[in-house]
Amino acid sequence: MRLFFLTTLFCLSAFARLTDNQVEIKVEPTPTQKQLQLIPKKGFHLNAEAPASATFDQSKSSSKPESKTEQLFTFAIPNKAATANLSYYVCDDKKTVCERHQHSVNLKTGSVKVEAKAKEENKAIYNRAQDVQLTSKNGKPTLLVFSAPWCPACLRMQTENFNQLAVKNELKKVNFAKLNVDITDNAELSEKFGVRAIPTMVLLDKDGNETYRWLDFQAPKSFAAELKREAAQAHLFLETKKKAEMADAKAARVLGLRAFNAFEFEEALKWFSFTKSAEDLKYKLASEVKVAQEKYSKDIEKEKNNYLQTLEKSIVLTTAELDKIDWSISYLEAKKELKLINDESKTKAQEVLQQIDQLIAKPQAAQKAFKNATYGNYDGFEKEELLYMKDRIYNVLELKEEKDKNRQALSKSIAAKKLSVKRPGEMLMGIVYTRMAEDNAKAEAMYESLIKEYPHSYVYYEKYARFLLRNKNTEKALAQTNEALKYPEGNLPQLSLLKANVLKELNKKDEALSLIDQILKSDYVQHKKYAVTVKRLNDLKQELKN
Repeated sequence: MRLFFLTTLFCLSAFARLTDNQVEIKVEPTPTQKQLQLIPKKGFHLNAEAPASATFDQSKSSSKPESKTEQLFTFAIPNKAATANLSYYVCDDKKTVCERHQHSVNLKTGSVKVEAKAKEENKAIYNRAQDVQLTSKNGKPTLLVFSAPWCPACLRMQTENFNQLAVKNELKKVNFAKLNVDITDNAELSEKFGVRAIPTMVLLDKDGNETYRWLDFQAPKSFAAELKREAAQAHLFLETKKKAEMADAKAARVLGLRAFNAFEFEEALKWFSFTKSAEDLKYKLASEVKVAQEKYSKDIEKEKNNYLQTLEKSIVLTTAELDKIDWSISYLEAKKELKLINDESKTKAQEVLQQIDQLIAKPQAAQKAFKNATYGNYDGFEKEELLYMKDRIYNVLELKEEKDKNRQALSKSIAAKKLSVKRPGEMLMGIVYTRMAEDNAKAEAMYESLIKEYPHSYVYYEKYARFLLRNKNTEKALAQTNEALKYPEGNLPQLSLLKANVLKELNKKDEALSLIDQILKSDYVQHKKYAVTVKRLNDLKQELKN
């Protein structure tokens, strides 16, 4: 699966959302009728731009606030009304989060009850780093999930993994916390554990030592089995580390896999040098390719020979069919970049295309090939990823007609899938391939269906806005960006940058400059997490002034 570089609480129910219990709800008399008031506590404010409503008793119609400011919402209470069902958004003043709340209020006693519907809707509650105990007081291992609401693989973990019975049973045996990497308060913990892609799942022993790490979407059956195994032996980690340092192959493999999933490929190579199995050779070769690839990206001229030679060796030695295909394509792409494509290269490309077609024709063989490779988990999208691989080859060979036919096949393959907005991560993966196929009308319809299902999340407005901007539909992109900005959830700087770029395309330079100045002056962007975004804002500001 394409990794994104940078919760449900089954066991840690004591963790609350940042904005929980930060609004006082009062029933106050007025000269004409009673009034329901919502007043935020210090450090928090009501989202006056987001939807807010109250439904009284069994009424099918909802009422909007009579007064709607960041410091006060008021609703007129109908005569004889006994209960009010509220829906509104609360943000912290740093604007790191903006969360939806739904309450049932007894208008006679003033008691507030969180509705079952709200609990279900807020299943993906995120924890705060300051509330997470790395050392376990109850003696259980701890599973930390580093995630974000915009990440397709993260959403798939939420809707296709963590909610499955086998996984839920294992999660009951550990302390479980899910952290949004976009929130500045979580940045230090993400950095501590070297989170470079999401989702990253880190298992800790009771003393807070990392014992195992998963990366990317995981199929629930295998994840449940692995979590059961690793949690049961987490207490043995320090002993395992000592054995690895004494060149014990089995122990070295544990540390090698952990380093590989942390993108510490030099470290992975150190541990895999002590192992001899064909399974471990796959990861050793993959680590060598990653190291050579990184060096090549930094200095093409100096590192080109080493990169090509590393790929050549790895293609010959690996037992993973899919890695062999991927590296063969990377080799062809490098040869094209270096202007070294010749008849031999074209012959090799045709051989790889035949290998891919054989896998496409045999879905079970394709699934097995993905499972046995280090390439990544594309559970349910194996065919689409193979078609994408073919697209890469047609790009190298500059075969436009074949490329167009392949993209038609990709679009048809996605259309045949039973994608559902109830599984938004899966839907977003479908959009990725639909966009690759350049089926823009279908992609647009898929974005709009997600927005309809999740109208109070910035994620789908933002993704849709970026899609529209790329396709020069700037007016509509601006409208979607404005909707996204109502629910920033830690992404205010990035969303502001997006809006400034949209305004630039609309030739609204003064408005864009004003927005950039506003966000750059805020305390919010001073966190080092936003250094890249701040640089882009300043670069855009300079561009607009010229």
